[in-house]
Amino acid sequence: MTRTYSTSNPYYRANMCWCGAPTTVAYINRQGGVRSAALLSTAENLWLWASENVLSLKALHIPGVAKQIWAQFGKAEVDLFANQRNSHCTLWFSLARQDNPPLGVDAFAHEPWPRKLLYAFPPLRLMLLLLKRLRQERLSVILVAPDRRSAPWHAEVTQMMVSQPWTVPQVWGALSQEAGAIGALPTLGQPLQAWLLRGTG
Repeated sequence: MTRTYSTSNPYYRANMCWCGAPTTVAYINRQGGVRSAALLSTAENLWLWASENVLSLKALHIPGVAKQIWAQFGKAEVDLFANQRNSHCTLWFSLARQDNPPLGVDAFAHEPWPRKLLYAFPPLRLMLLLLKRLRQERLSVILVAPDRRSAPWHAEVTQMMVSQPWTVPQVWGALSQEAGAIGALPTLGQPLQAWLLRGTG
């Protein structure tokens, strides 16, 4: 799980990138590495963005974020949006065929989903599709997403939640990133929260 945080400075002059994987921290702080092409690409994209938007960037390690989430809501068994570097469950789907995911490529291409507690830290463009699928199959999920109350999916999330959301630690001024990857410029402003949701049909 990787997220980026800005300082309270309105011009975002200094940024910290908090990561759940020590290897990712090393690649970011060293501006690359030689053992993982995927991590190298992620680090390069982040530094390209940083070179135009901030004066400094530093990655720090947050150990066990997933374990803290499990302590709040129970341990998830299936990660819907993962890859080889950031999967938090033994069973997981990926959007990349080269990851050789145990449950297959693209969770939405598979029906039905396992009737287990699911975990999802999805790209925001897939949020409404995810919620629809949860309702259809009456599944439970631990959802991690920005607390963006103006988003079209936020009201539905609050309707489906079965307990109060839990704020992911140290998320002031957060910049959300899709499933730990730099796919587009991060979005300023909302802290990340974890919700336990249940689809009711």
